Amino acid sequence: MRTEKSWEDLYEKGKENSVNYNRRLLFNEWIRTADIFDYVFDAEKVVREERADGYYYGEGLHQEDHLHPNAAGGQRLADAYDLKKLTNKQ
Repeated sequence: MRTEKSWEDLYEKGKENSVNYNRRLLFNEWIRTADIFDYVFDAEKVVREERADGYYYGEGLHQEDHLHPNAAGGQRLADAYDLKKLTNKQ
């Protein structure tokens, strides 16, 4: 997921670039599809917004920093969390 700020603004210059961004997307996809985990909670998928140039934190779901959920984002995450799957309790 991208942020409104450039990655260079968030990390040391040169440490996050399009290659690393794409690697992270591939790694996230592997986690989602590997079928080796008992449960995967995909927080990014719950709060992301897809745009033509990538994924961003959904508007109205972050604390104006495009990194941390606000109350609405936190509620969306809580609503999406499946405690039964995590605890294996019915």
